Amino acid sequence: MTVLPLPSRKTVKIILCHTPDFSRLKALSDEEQQRELSTFLAVIYATDFMAPFDWMTEFAGKHDQLADLTVLDKADAAMVRKLLIANLRCDRFYTGHLEHLLRSGYLEAALDRLRVLFAAL
Repeated sequence: MTVLPLPSRKTVKIILCHTPDFSRLKALSDEEQQRELSTFLAVIYATDFMAPFDWMTEFAGKHDQLADLTVLDKADAAMVRKLLIANLRCDRFYTGHLEHLLRSGYLEAALDRLRVLFAAL
C-alpha cells in the first residue's frame, strides 16, 4: 500500500473554494456539466493535490471501492486523496466516469469528506 503525504492546507483550500455547487451542476446539460467539471479539474491539476502513485495496483481487484460511499465515509485524509486521484485517473480510461460519480453523489461526498477532515486538523 502506497503512503501519500497529505496535501497542503493551501491546496485543499483552493480545491474547496473552487468546488462547484453540485445540485446546480446536476441540473445542467451534459455539455455544460462537462465544461464545469473540466474547469474544476483544471484547478485540481494546477495544485500539488495530484501525486504520482500506482493507483491501478493499489486498487487492483478492488475497483468497486473507487465509488463506494461506505469506504469514503471511513477514509482518512490520505485515503480520500488516493480515492480522488484514482477516480480522476480512471476518468482518463473510462469516458463518463466522473459524470457517473457526479450523478451518484460520490464526487460531492468525497469533497465534503475532505472538507470535514481538513477542518479538524
